Amino acid sequence: MYALQFEYALNERLSINAPKDGCIDFNPDNILSDTGGWANVAAGVKYAWLYRPDDKSASSVQLLFEISMGNTDVWQGEANGVFIPLISTLNLLSPWQFLNHLGFKLPVDGDAESTMFYTSAHVSYELDEWIKPLAALSWFHVILIREIAGRGLVHRLEGRSLVWLALRQVIL
Repeated sequence: MYALQFEYALNERLSINAPKDGCIDFNPDNILSDTGGWANVAAGVKYAWLYRPDDKSASSVQLLFEISMGNTDVWQGEANGVFIPLISTLNLLSPWQFLNHLGFKLPVDGDAESTMFYTSAHVSYELDEWIKPLAALSWFHVILIREIAGRGLVHRLEGRSLVWLALRQVIL
């Protein structure tokens, strides 16, 4: 994947961002066929409702819209778009950093994409300015699954990440 992300601060609390875009070059060696194409684009606004630089903590709410304009060869561009509301928190307890996201994927067309809840947590430790080991954990829960009959063995489950591969039958 080759991508750019951007965020433009309108002030210290409000920003416009685009966290998902790019070109996908999918080369799974001998397992599946090589393919490539453009990813969907997600863009939106973020507001820091909690901003305490002295306490080194912040929390923001964000609303993204993922535009289905990518190539179907790379499991993108298959629906009418997805709204992604989320909340993020950040605490810096030197030399530790704690970050969390909670959000939903709410498709415009529930027959084309699944409705999901997700959360992720990240903890890092600053050894020096350039070395910051980290650990991250993510969880995705399908709330309403789209119809996947006839889609074959490999199918995309729409998650926060770019592409999810799963078996045809999902036990919930």
